[in-house]
Amino acid sequence: MKKAIWKPFAALLGILLVTLLVAGCGPKEEPEVSMDAFSKAVLNDDAASLKKFGLEEGTVRKNFVEGFSTNFQTATEGIFSKEQSTRIAEAFFGSLKQCGVKVKTLEKKDEKATVELTVDTLSSDQMDHEAVGATVAGQLTDDMTPEEAMELFTKACVQEIGKLKPASTKTLKVNCTYDSAKGVWLPDEMEKTVETLLETAAGDLD
Repeated sequence: MKKAIWKPFAALLGILLVTLLVAGCGPKEEPEVSMDAFSKAVLNDDAASLKKFGLEEGTVRKNFVEGFSTNFQTATEGIFSKEQSTRIAEAFFGSLKQCGVKVKTLEKKDEKATVELTVDTLSSDQMDHEAVGATVAGQLTDDMTPEEAMELFTKACVQEIGKLKPASTKTLKVNCTYDSAKGVWLPDEMEKTVETLLETAAGDLD
């Protein structure tokens, strides 16, 4: 009698276990899906999405801003202060959110794949230099110090940088490997890929 009662439950349990196993072993997403999400996470500085790909919150922004501001200070021969250069770098990083990315899988075999990213790029040619000059000229006073004038110029530049839009596109190839633990495809060279993606989107701004 007892065996007769438990037999149907044992059968149901078996069905449940099989269902759970099948659900847990579903088809992995395509490389272009992962790399599309990855690209958006990097360019938009999306903390939750970056974490999904194993990137710490704030690291992408920090590395870009530090590198850009250092190069910018060198290129402008120290005319801008470190703080002003950092604000300009932050403005450029923010403008990268305007850049979209189209992803195409070029090759896939087992756990390896190569994808092509077509990235929208910015250009400094789009900056309205006359508008910057007019803004600064309209606020200059005879008793203003050179430091105060540079601050006006910095603010005007940041304002114009915020108006930048993508001007063209560039392509790059990325080799990826499927990470079963994370359930996504990851670039084989994570740090280099992040840096290259940002530099590509920045166009001639970097």
